[in-house]
Amino acid sequence: MRIPVTILTGFLGAGKTTLVNRLMTQPGFGDTAVIVNEFGEADLDGLLVNHVEDRAFASTTGCLCCTVSGDVRFTLLRLLDEADRGIGPMFSRVVIETTGLADPGPILRTFMSTQRMLDRFAINGVVTLVDAVNGAEAIDRFEEAQRQVAVADLMILTKGDLAGDHAALRQRLVALNPNARHLTAEETTADDMFSLAAFDPAGKRPDVRAWLRFDAHGHGHDHDHHHDHDHAHDVNIHGATTAFCFSAERPIAPADLEAAISALQASFGADLLRIKGLVEISDPPSAPCVLHVVGHVASPLRRLDGWPNGIDKTRVVMIVAGPGRHDAAGMLTRFLPELSPFSPNKSSRQLEPSKK
Repeated sequence: MRIPVTILTGFLGAGKTTLVNRLMTQPGFGDTAVIVNEFGEADLDGLLVNHVEDRAFASTTGCLCCTVSGDVRFTLLRLLDEADRGIGPMFSRVVIETTGLADPGPILRTFMSTQRMLDRFAINGVVTLVDAVNGAEAIDRFEEAQRQVAVADLMILTKGDLAGDHAALRQRLVALNPNARHLTAEETTADDMFSLAAFDPAGKRPDVRAWLRFDAHGHGHDHDHHHDHDHAHDVNIHGATTAFCFSAERPIAPADLEAAISALQASFGADLLRIKGLVEISDPPSAPCVLHVVGHVASPLRRLDGWPNGIDKTRVVMIVAGPGRHDAAGMLTRFLPELSPFSPNKSSRQLEPSKK
């Protein structure tokens, strides 16, 4: 089984280290490699030993901890090699805490770019922390903060006790990313962190709905709009992001899917923040494949044995940034006319509770 990787991100001061400190004391967090990708020295309240030549240390919590200011891929492969050779601690999952100014895209692409990384690691998901006190300002001012929120599978609101009423911020986060699960820092557990992906799970089988979540309205929204259908969209807001949701009743030809992805990558580049989904491929029919694209990098399609509980047809989520992002949906459907904007009424089986 491939080792699942959770990327923990959030803007400066969002509370990433505080959350990791608390979760590391929970039994469900043991046997985890924690990599802090920061500039300079990092210390997780004594749980991490001070950074020394990017080396790893076994903490008192049962986690394998290290800091790295360089190549995350190199660090992971080194830890894996040491574990395989019996000269380093074993680990069954990875958490990468990014610097607050990081766009998560490059780290996501790290696990999609080489065959060795694809063979040994799998993306569990992206967890983004948002500061209830300063989060709105960060989203207004910094494109990195917008992208951190837009690509999240799980969004965690921190410092809610200091912010008073943060309902407007919550509504804004849902508008920016209608496909993420939302929790507060106080209620988040290690299990929440490690059961995001519908595929390659470590431990119990996660719920597919946590990876492919669809807005009840069936389409994405810009981050500066609420769920009000009388408003006008300003397509020229620089740095804004939009999530588009699609479904299909008919199988899709692999060549057409490849052409669509290539066209989107050529047109949007790094602004193609993420495409994720389950796609029914026409050769052979009824075979669901996992689709995952980040910018210029696409993971090879991975065929599943069958449809997971809660979904039985093609479902695709596409998240795009930049002033031209609204052209992306039309481009995708021109190449793939089988796709249409998602409607929760199209299938009575859509998003039904998984049968455990």
